[in-house]
Amino acid sequence: MLEGEKVILEEIDPENIEWVRQQRNDPEMRQYFREWKDISKDKQGRWYKDRGNNTNPNHVYFQIM
Repeated sequence: MLEGEKVILEEIDPENIEWVRQQRNDPEMRQYFREWKDISKDKQGRWYKDRGNNTNPNHVYFQIM
């Protein structure tokens, strides 16, 4: 976790993957993303599983809290 004065960056983990999906599918948030389609629970789960197979330690996914 990286904590600043106004922002906290936390690594995405299985416990908060559904929250990430809900935020990603929120129309107010979606306008800032490259993808504009809703993401299903299945697709989000596959994304998380696939990213877990990444062996490059320089690739870390964070959520802004």
